Amino acid sequence: MKHILANPRSKLRCTVRNLLAFSFTLFVMLSGSALGQELTPDKGQAVEQPNPYSPYVDQHFPQRVLFGDTHFHSSLSVDSGMIGNTLDLETAIRFARGEEVRTNGGQRAKLIRPLDFLVLSDHAEYLGIADLLNKGDPALLASPVGKGWYEAMQKGGDAAWTAALGMMADFASGKPKYKDAKVERSVWDRVVDTASKYNAPGAFTILNGYEWSSTIEGDNLHRVVMFQDGPERVKQILPFSAFDSQDPEELWAFMADYEKTTGGSVFSIPHNGNVSNGVMYAETVNGQPMTRDYAERRARWEPLMEATQEKGDGESHPALSPDDEFADFENWDTVNANGDPKTPDMLQYEYARSALKIGIRLEDKLQARSQSLQVRDDWKHRYSQLALHRPRRQLFRQASE
Repeated sequence: MKHILANPRSKLRCTVRNLLAFSFTLFVMLSGSALGQELTPDKGQAVEQPNPYSPYVDQHFPQRVLFGDTHFHSSLSVDSGMIGNTLDLETAIRFARGEEVRTNGGQRAKLIRPLDFLVLSDHAEYLGIADLLNKGDPALLASPVGKGWYEAMQKGGDAAWTAALGMMADFASGKPKYKDAKVERSVWDRVVDTASKYNAPGAFTILNGYEWSSTIEGDNLHRVVMFQDGPERVKQILPFSAFDSQDPEELWAFMADYEKTTGGSVFSIPHNGNVSNGVMYAETVNGQPMTRDYAERRARWEPLMEATQEKGDGESHPALSPDDEFADFENWDTVNANGDPKTPDMLQYEYARSALKIGIRLEDKLQARSQSLQVRDDWKHRYSQLALHRPRRQLFRQASE
């Protein structure tokens, strides 16, 4: 204390410095607001900005990511209903939208998260026949073929399996052993009516569709055909199946006629190129180099592809992506559906990454118009706002079959 009192000037200087520092801080704090008010222009002085400050003000495109299944089968499909699946279309839909169901084995099952949308995509070939056989439909059993299938199913085991394989072999031949337009109409109308019954716009979207199952000589060329439309348009047609034609170009012609006739909208999604032995995304068509017309029509009607499902991953392959440690995930890369061996040169025409590279190169070579970048940008589904944008970017999804 004596030391401090002995230096009054030092104490005074400290006090003055503290007061000055406090005063300066207070000045900045108080005057900042005042200066801000003085520098804020009035309405007449404000300059209109060409763009809003917030980047989200004028964004009107869909930003919600939706999860669904564009490829599944119920008991209406031969390769499902003939091998033990007795769960009908309505049960499958209820499961997809998050309800608890009982499996074929009697177990309780429920999704961890309900889907946002579901495409009804049972095989068009023999659509509903397995279900009718399971129910013992009198009209079907009245035919010799139907009776033989039914008896095989009743025996079960190898007999039922042989019958199922025989029916699926007809996908490859394109020649059905049984065909009845009345049955086809009845089953298709039931599918469409079921879609309308369970469709809930904005909550759970049901899309009409089916699978076209061309398998020429065992080379898988399957596509899921997906409609935008409801019963007033979709009931005007019957599904165009591989029994009508195994040629994808004929399928595209059917879709073009559908849009022209009904005013509706439709496209298809190919899958399992890895089981096509190099045919699915080949650069040649019927032995001839791909033309600009073919490329543009394919881009028009097939803007998406399905890259992954249980019959093998179709994104890439170790031989095509040697630096990708995940390229060997769940590969089916040895044979086609008939068991015919695959050769290494086929791989580049079977997988998503290599197909995209080939497509970009052909686009430049053929000067094909990139219609696929625009075709589905304006899809406005009658069911809900399920939008598909930039289809050239492949959608990698996991399917149920």
